Amino acid sequence: MNLKQFAIGLYLIITGIVGSPREEWIRIKNSDYTIWHMILFYVVPLCFITILISFVGSYFYPDEHFDLPRFLLISALCPILVIITSLAVSFKIIGYLFLAFENSATSKTIATLLFFAFTPVYAAMALFTLLPSYLVAFLPLLYIFFIMRKGVDVLTNISVDRKTEFSNLCSLVVLTIFLALNLVLSSFFGAIH
Repeated sequence: MNLKQFAIGLYLIITGIVGSPREEWIRIKNSDYTIWHMILFYVVPLCFITILISFVGSYFYPDEHFDLPRFLLISALCPILVIITSLAVSFKIIGYLFLAFENSATSKTIATLLFFAFTPVYAAMALFTLLPSYLVAFLPLLYIFFIMRKGVDVLTNISVDRKTEFSNLCSLVVLTIFLALNLVLSSFFGAIH
């Protein structure tokens, strides 16, 4: 697979999960993605795209005391740590939620649901660096409720009357962990400077 094919494939997954999530979840469920494949070919590239966009955002909103090491630390390391830690903690908690809802799920099912439902978080992280208003950047995060619900419908066998409750809890877990880690780590890295 060359870079052009990879970029087109990534673009199609992102637009599918955002534009027609139910159809994309069905396609994802029927694919042979492994957890490592999802990490290497979806999570990592979206992390790097988020970092590149933050570099662009810092160009439009420059700091009068520009310092390259500080810039790299805050614009590159902080988002990566926020994303990786959010995914790891959310993965564990969503696994426990599956058990609480009397449903067993494989690690692959949990990872698939989490990694692809996390798509609006990447958009929000990119918008945080491009827009001066955090309220506008926060709006894509709310779309995770819709994407998660469609994913729960397709990927799980939780009873129909509990799917909404389960998907809302999963979405709240992901958003709470992401926002808390973003706040803590951004404050930590800001204090280092």
